[in-house]
Amino acid sequence: MPRTYSNTACRLYHTEYCRVLNMANCETCTVAGRSKADMEALVADLDALKALLPEDGVEELFLSDRCILCKKEEPNPRTCYGLLDLGNREPERVVRSAIGLKTKLRAGSLLPVQLAACDACKKRFTKLDYVVSLWVGVAGVLSIALLSYRPLREYFASFFAAAPFLLFVACMLAAWGAGVLIRNSRVKRYAKHTHLDVMEIKKLSELREKGWFELNPNGRYSKLIFSKKRLQQGLYTGRTKDGDAGSQNV
Repeated sequence: MPRTYSNTACRLYHTEYCRVLNMANCETCTVAGRSKADMEALVADLDALKALLPEDGVEELFLSDRCILCKKEEPNPRTCYGLLDLGNREPERVVRSAIGLKTKLRAGSLLPVQLAACDACKKRFTKLDYVVSLWVGVAGVLSIALLSYRPLREYFASFFAAAPFLLFVACMLAAWGAGVLIRNSRVKRYAKHTHLDVMEIKKLSELREKGWFELNPNGRYSKLIFSKKRLQQGLYTGRTKDGDAGSQNV
C-alpha cells in the first residue's frame, strides 16, 4: 500500500530525501524532530551519498523479478533477497578516540544493498558458510565420544599424559583442513552457476568503480544474509524515482 506522510513542517516533506530514507511514516522516522542545523547536515550527507551512486540508483538490484546472482542466460525467478552492507571512504570522516586522538573512519558512507535471489543460489552460499564448521563440529563430537571411552583414553595417555588432548587437537585441525579444501572445491564448482563475488555483478561493479567495498569481506565469496522479505524501510530500500517510495508490492 502507498505510504502517506503528514508532517508538512518537516524539511524533507515530499522531497527526494524523504524517498531515499524510505521510512514507514512520519511518526517513526528516525530524523523527525531534528534541529534545522542537523537537517541541513543530513541533506548534505544524502547529497554526498547520491554523488557516489550510479545515476539510476540501485533499485534494479532488488526490484528484479529474476535472481541477480544467477549466471545463466535465463536466471531463476526471485524467491528471496541477499543482504549485505557496502562502505565508501568518501566523504572522509574523522572522530576522536577515547584518549583524544583523531582517527579517520574506514567508511565515510554506508549503503545497505539488497539483491534479488533464488533458492538455488541461496543454497550454494549457505553450504559454503557451514561446510567448515560442520566438519569441525562432527570431528569434535566423534573425538570426545572416542576419548570418553576409558580404555582408549588410558591407552593414549600411556605414551604421555597430554596425548589424548593432543589427539583431540589434531583431529580438530584435520577436520578444519578438510572443510577448507571441500569449501574451496565447492567455490570453483558453484562459481560456474552463481556470482559468488557479488561485486562482479554489473551494477555492483559500477559501485566498486565509485569506491564502494564490502564492509565485511569474506575471502573467495561474499558474505550474504538471506531473507524472504526485503527491508521494509531504511536508506535506499524503496523506490526513489517513479512511484511510491514505500511500495513493497514489487
